[in-house]
Amino acid sequence: MAYYNNQNDAYERIFDIVDNALPELEGALLKLALIRKEDGSIYISNGRIVFQQEVESKEQIFEYPKMILYSKWLTIPEIKKTLRSILTGKWQFLDQIISREYALWDDNVRLPDQNSVSGWREFAFVGRSQNRENSDYNYQPLVAFGKPAYASELLAVAEWIYGDSNKEQFVRGMDQLEIVIPDKRGRIEAAMWGPDSLTVDVNTILSTGDLSLQIIEKSGSGLRRNEGELSNSNDTLSKKKFFAEIDDSTDSVELYLIHRDNSLLDFAKMQVKGKDYEAVDGERTIEDIAIDDFENGEGDTVEFKSWIEKGHKKENELLRTVVAFSNTLGGRIYIGVRDDGSVQNGTMLKNAFKCAYQDALNLAVKRVKKLITESLKPLPEFQVLILPMAGENVIVIEVQEGYNTPYALHDNSILVRRGATIKKPEPSKELLYLIQKNPTNRGIFV
Repeated sequence: MAYYNNQNDAYERIFDIVDNALPELEGALLKLALIRKEDGSIYISNGRIVFQQEVESKEQIFEYPKMILYSKWLTIPEIKKTLRSILTGKWQFLDQIISREYALWDDNVRLPDQNSVSGWREFAFVGRSQNRENSDYNYQPLVAFGKPAYASELLAVAEWIYGDSNKEQFVRGMDQLEIVIPDKRGRIEAAMWGPDSLTVDVNTILSTGDLSLQIIEKSGSGLRRNEGELSNSNDTLSKKKFFAEIDDSTDSVELYLIHRDNSLLDFAKMQVKGKDYEAVDGERTIEDIAIDDFENGEGDTVEFKSWIEKGHKKENELLRTVVAFSNTLGGRIYIGVRDDGSVQNGTMLKNAFKCAYQDALNLAVKRVKKLITESLKPLPEFQVLILPMAGENVIVIEVQEGYNTPYALHDNSILVRRGATIKKPEPSKELLYLIQKNPTNRGIFV
């Protein structure tokens, strides 16, 4: 994962990767969902740019009363110009300049994410949220004469952007423009963490001299940096094996596969000793992750919360958990779930918000977003999803491990997560680590 000072730095990095990609890329497919506001202005709500080796020629545009779905294949020079104009607020569409949604950030801490676990490198530009208040996708059918019909705006955007209506959780909560670049140079295929050692299998097209496996061991006493040692028994050109000794006190392990040019090829995190890591083809859905979370119960990265009435003191407990996750390993908070992992029924939700079920569900989502946005400083990276579980709906707050640390409540309370417990960080080690972890305190983090 890497963070950049601004859109321009990330833009330059994106096209440095594209221009040097192996094999060579021909262009990109641009897919956008645009919102038309009551005053006639248009802005990009969600979008995806996927770079490809194959050339496509089709261009599509479907106009609805409130929404426009648009896709177009662009060559590398064309997509460079288009992305630059979007990020500088100069892109024109339907003979008008599009809202400066992605051009207003002076210092965007969410920019970008990189992840090549499934052979892709992903960047995410997040738009400012003032438009989102008026544009949350509704559950009414999206229809227009002579245009494809969709069951709802939300499902339309999920299907249009990701090609799968089941990925509606990826378009909830924030405006986002995602850039996806194929990266086949190196991948962590599997890792085995034993009592005092770690074995990591890497699949790569690179020579061993171009690769380094850096390891960060985390424990209650702080950090330990390590490096994987290449095995002498590598049998094939594409399969490499690394070994490392791991301290017995280590609670979690982070693996960074790094190229000689300092780019991060792959990243993996292991949080349970004795539980092996295995890469998956394609994106691992929140549904897959939730199944594991409910099976394993509360811990370092999982918290269950019952439905909470507006203004109840348990809202503060929720915020404490978000802060602790942001300062530690990240995690997921499931609302509508008892401590034992059993899902509450819809009646409990209706009672908490004193209205019809669907209205209560929507109010709960908005309440959670508002609480986090207004109560934490700095604002961590998070998303709020609705997830079907056990015949009911639960709300999932997915909190990313932050690097703009330390995160705190408005009363300056700084918290960390240890197992299923939330506590204040130990000043000489844990708090010092959070301060040093922040890129503004030691240069840009890579």
